[in-house]
Amino acid sequence: MSFYLLVGISFFSGIILQRGHIDTARWVAVLNHYIIFLALPALILLKVPGIELTPAALFPMLVPWMLVALSFALAYSLGKYLGWPAEIAGAVALLMGLGNTAFFGLPLVDFYLGEEAVPAAVIYDQLGSFLVLSLVATTSIALLLGQREAIKVKDLLWRVLSFPPFLSLILALLLPAGSLPEALAKIFSLLGASILPLAMLMVGLQLSVNILPAQRGPMLLVSAWKLLLTPLLVLALGKALAIDARVLAPSFLQSAMPPMVTPAIMLIGAGIAPRFVATTLGLATLASFISVPLWCYWIL
Repeated sequence: MSFYLLVGISFFSGIILQRGHIDTARWVAVLNHYIIFLALPALILLKVPGIELTPAALFPMLVPWMLVALSFALAYSLGKYLGWPAEIAGAVALLMGLGNTAFFGLPLVDFYLGEEAVPAAVIYDQLGSFLVLSLVATTSIALLLGQREAIKVKDLLWRVLSFPPFLSLILALLLPAGSLPEALAKIFSLLGASILPLAMLMVGLQLSVNILPAQRGPMLLVSAWKLLLTPLLVLALGKALAIDARVLAPSFLQSAMPPMVTPAIMLIGAGIAPRFVATTLGLATLASFISVPLWCYWIL
């Protein structure tokens, strides 16, 4: 598929550039600011307005919130037991809790399940993943920075409330469907489409195979949880609740996606375990090229 090729080219281009004589830190900073301050807010304003809540939307809407709660509980419990630094535990929680449901999930649901499954996948992405990203991820990173920099509570609140994607989400929830002019919507669509290749380029720029032995366990946990255990949990829950297959199948497939790129970008931009985050995201994304088709072959 074309987007697999796009991801691969972007990712390996970053690795190649990293080996060259370039200022990697400057490139990463520029890409991070572009995505956080321009591309991601544009995507939120494009996708979120006019979302309608129906009873059928509850399962795909609530599953991401359940998964992020379990991810945080597991990451911080294991982190405390195994003595992980707070920044590693926080990074693991976000990488485990949020999947790449927009740039990977939506095209894959359309490809494997057809157009009729896309609405449930969109609800999973927008009312689940996007809201968790804007609220939970923003707050978590601010708290991690507060632990490191001794930031006051009012400064933490300001960081959350002034975060561009959060402000965009608030505005988007107030806008009716179709309120964006067609020309502006096309521009926002182009900006949003640039996130995946540029984010994977940034991940490639920061990828390092020289991971500390103490970080190998957290990296393995992220990949195993996100690619193997999470889909099984969603499938078991859906079967137990007798969820309609037209809702369960796209929710299951969305839960099998690799870690979301955007919180990784936020963590890297904040200087929170950047090498660990970039390498974990890159390797888990590559592993998903195998795990997702296998899930579709075995289950769907």
